[in-house]
Amino acid sequence: MHRGVVLDDSVKSAIAAAAGVDPAEMKVEDGKVHLTVSPRRLTALAAIDEVRHIEEHASKRLFNNVAGGILRADLVHSTPVSLQGQGQVVAVADTGFDKGSRTDVHPAFAKRVKKLYALGRIKASDPHGHGTHVAGSVLGDGSSMTMGGPIRGMAPKARLVLQSTLDSNGGLSGLPSDLRNLFDPPYTSDGARVHTNSWGYSNRPDGSYVQNCFELDDFVWNHRDCVILFAAGNDGTDHNADGVIDSGSVSPPGTAKNCITIGASESLRPDFALTYGTGWPGDFPANPIAGDRVATNAGGMVAFSSRGPTRDGRIKPDVTAPGTSILSTRSRIAQVSNDWGVSHDPLYFFDGGTSMATPLVAGCAAVVREFFIKKKGHQPSAALVKAMLINGARDLSGQYIPSESGATPNNAEGFGRVDLAATVGPLGPNEAVDFKDEATALDTGESELTTVAIAAPNRTLKVTLVWTDPPGEALQNDLDLIIRASDGQERHGNVFADATTFDRVNNVEQVVFANIPVGNVDVTVRAHRIALRPQSYALVIRTA
Repeated sequence: MHRGVVLDDSVKSAIAAAAGVDPAEMKVEDGKVHLTVSPRRLTALAAIDEVRHIEEHASKRLFNNVAGGILRADLVHSTPVSLQGQGQVVAVADTGFDKGSRTDVHPAFAKRVKKLYALGRIKASDPHGHGTHVAGSVLGDGSSMTMGGPIRGMAPKARLVLQSTLDSNGGLSGLPSDLRNLFDPPYTSDGARVHTNSWGYSNRPDGSYVQNCFELDDFVWNHRDCVILFAAGNDGTDHNADGVIDSGSVSPPGTAKNCITIGASESLRPDFALTYGTGWPGDFPANPIAGDRVATNAGGMVAFSSRGPTRDGRIKPDVTAPGTSILSTRSRIAQVSNDWGVSHDPLYFFDGGTSMATPLVAGCAAVVREFFIKKKGHQPSAALVKAMLINGARDLSGQYIPSESGATPNNAEGFGRVDLAATVGPLGPNEAVDFKDEATALDTGESELTTVAIAAPNRTLKVTLVWTDPPGEALQNDLDLIIRASDGQERHGNVFADATTFDRVNNVEQVVFANIPVGNVDVTVRAHRIALRPQSYALVIRTA
């Protein structure tokens, strides 16, 4: 329905008549009407003045000790000023949590479960196992003698809020129709500033922007410090058997603009023998993918990780993290499989997918927030957290010839695999990171200049621009990132080094300028087109 429209009896009757259904059969919720209708009646429905938007209903589905090392979170945890998510609250929307109790909890979460929401059933327990595994990858802090010692999430000192969305039939009907009603309670009541989601649309792996994407973008637009993460999905396939993963399979709501969308790279479990062709013969019939084992190359992309771009051409996913054979916490009431490896400890099990990659990045996001609050005295925006993770990410080398990823940014890995140490330190020699965070709002034609001094040759400048765009399909406010070196060379965000064009579709732009000449560099953010109110932004500048 259009904004301000009241779904009174007359509107309901008009919709029912156009759809040819009994008004009592319609489900009305949050300004939406859910009904089953013949395609021939869509024209009559669209002709009703009060109807703003019609889209196909899609059911939702789930899309998790080695990953921490791959993401270099272990270095961050072990520094003298250890960053482990202390003071951060992370919300997880998933199947449930362990036994559904805040006191009788899995030992990896002792004294750190802040709240449980039972949205799909009377209790927030986890008979499925997915939610407890995901939560462990975010902030679990356990140990297993039989599985090699510590098994920790990326933010092992953070606190957990879990929204159990599993219903009694094994579906996810606990998810509200309007996603703003999912994000708001943990944000408003519990202080959660990171919200992670390892689920997506089951019948829309097509890069489309749907109403739930609008709601997500709208929530972040109005709650500027809420970092929302979504799994890209597990719909990567090689349908034409050419040995290359097909494009355009990211699932909503991960196609939204203002979230961080996560793809999966491989973990390192060389003893795990499963190949893509054995596990999914119909999806990966040809080499080099078919015969490749799923967890042997940390520089490689997972074949089934959904690829971008979105339908409107945006780069997705944003970043990647390990997503194969991930060891994490097991719900004590769940029956789980050994499909991703055998655990000899009943409190832990292996799982795989972008579902497992996403909570790893959510834990990293909590650590980034802790970094800004503790070390910078600054409450970061969601745009700044996203910009920091992207700026610190490392380009995957790939594992095939030609590479399945390529130079960043690309629609397999996005801007690269998260590197937490590169994001918040310890930094390398002669490496420095600076930032700006939504201090300036630009209108059409306005710009802001930042000057960076390059004191020595053979240095690399990496600049990342992120802005929280107003809700709506496609870019609403368009900013440009322009880098001008001391010798006059100019680079623009996301385009080739010698290009004079600009990116007109993404609200993330990045320039990596290797061997930049010595002298002062002009970093300009310019407002090309502002459709709504003036646009603020986050900027991260790295010299190395």
